[in-house]
Formats: sequence, C-alpha cells, structure tokens
Amino acid sequence: MGALSDALKNVQKHAFQTETILDKIRNVGQPGSRLTPARSSRNDARVGARLDFGSNFTKDGKQYQNVNFQLNKDADESSIRALVKQNGTHTKYAEVPVLISPPNVPTTKVDKEGKKVPLSQKEMQAAEKVELRKRTNQLFVDMFSALK
Repeated sequence: MGALSDALKNVQKHAFQTETILDKIRNVGQPGSRLTPARSSRNDARVGARLDFGSNFTKDGKQYQNVNFQLNKDADESSIRALVKQNGTHTKYAEVPVLISPPNVPTTKVDKEGKKVPLSQKEMQAAEKVELRKRTNQLFVDMFSALK
C-alpha cells in the first residue's frame, strides 16, 4: 500500500500547487478523461498517478462526480510501473464521489449593531472558495481512505 499512498500524495501535492481541482470537477468531465495532473509525459513520469473523471449522478437533489485514482504506466517509480504491468492502466485503486453542486454560501451577515446586512459579491466569492477548498480536502481524505 506504500507505493499507492505515495503516488496519491504526489497527485495531491500537484493538484494543490497547480489548480483549483473542484473548479475543474464542477465543469463535469467525460468519464475516463483526465482530471489532474494534466496529461504530459513529464507529469505521468514524475507524479506517477492521476485522477480521472468517473460517472456523475444526482442524489437527494445534489449533483456528484465520481473521481477515480489510477496509475500511470510511465511512472518513474518502479513499484508503480510493476503494479501497472500487473493490473493495467485502467485499474481504479480508489473511487470517491465528490459533491459538485454549487455551495450554499451565506448572503447576509450580522453587523456590529446586530442588523442583517447583505454580503458583498467579494465576500460571497470568498465564502464559496472556502467551501470548495473544504470539498477538495475531503476528496483527498476520502481517496486515501478508499485505497484498495
């Protein structure tokens, strides 16, 4: 399990350095297409693994996107290449659903006098960003828990 965990840590590190992964997920990719890291021989070798889009579905009125953790055949790490040789590149080592419905963010706040006042557009965007970051963190918590 060490090699898989290390590869997932590489994907997580790359995802947090390069993009807001939840913004990409909310665009709902085609099942089987790459979520992160971007497909390139350098990324495939260095990171050694990837997250791919799975199916999307609705549950209790909320939209979800499955995300699959898979390995790359051109990984620098020999233990990853051995797993790919044994199991193939399309083996899902973990699959987790991610909530992609727009976050419910507050639209008002209470001021110093105790009155409800509307939040500015900037404050609402900041609140949405915080919620998306929480979902991204939860994606990786769930992914590590789901490793086979």
